[in-house]
Amino acid sequence: NSSDSIGKVLRRHWHILSKAYPQIGEFVAPPVMSYRRGKTIGGMVTSSEVKTQYKWRDTFLGMRKLGMYPCLGCVQCSHVIKGEAFIHPSTGEKISLRGHFTCVSKYVIYALTCPCGFICIGETTQMVKSRISQHKSSINLGNMRLPVSKHFLEAGHEADQLKYMVLEGIPSLKFGGNRELKLKQREVWWIHRLKTMAPSGLNRDYNLFLFL
Repeated sequence: NSSDSIGKVLRRHWHILSKAYPQIGEFVAPPVMSYRRGKTIGGMVTSSEVKTQYKWRDTFLGMRKLGMYPCLGCVQCSHVIKGEAFIHPSTGEKISLRGHFTCVSKYVIYALTCPCGFICIGETTQMVKSRISQHKSSINLGNMRLPVSKHFLEAGHEADQLKYMVLEGIPSLKFGGNRELKLKQREVWWIHRLKTMAPSGLNRDYNLFLFL
C-alpha cells in the first residue's frame, strides 16, 4: 500500500541524509516506521475506548443518573433534596454525588437540613426513608434529648420543614469486610468534611474508636 511505499523510499535514500548531516545522531540509522489507521465512518460513530460515566451509573436496572431522587412511592419523597450535588446551605459549596440514591437506599450516609441552614450528618443500614420518619417522629413527639428534634423544637421549625439528601452509599465489601463499621467511619469523615459539629452544625459527638 501507499504507506509501505513511503517507507521503502525513505529507507532507500536515508544514506543521503546521513552523509549530509553526520553531526545529527538521529540521521545515523534509518527510522522504524509505524502507521496509524485513517479515520472511517465506523470509527467516527463508535469508540473502542471505555469512557468514564460521570453523570450516569450502570446498574442491573440499566443506566441511572447520579444524584438523589425521590422514589415516588413514599411520604418522605417531599423531603428529598433532589439533584446531582449537595450544596452546603451556609457556604454554598457544591459536592457532586457519586451514586444513584432514592428514599429506599440502604447503608447510606445522609445530610439533614433545617430552614436556618444547619446540617446534621447521619448514617443508617435501613431504608433511609425509615430513618427520616424516625427523625420526624421525634420532632412531633417533642423529644428534647436528640440534637435534631431539640433544634427543631427550640427554633420553632415544623417536622415537615426537614429536608434530606443521601451523600454516599457503602456497597457490600469484598472479602467479608465490616460494612457497618465502614459506614460509621464514613459518617465521621462527612461530619468533618461539612463541619457539622456543634455549634456549627447539629452533630454533637462521634466515636474515634471506630478507627482503632
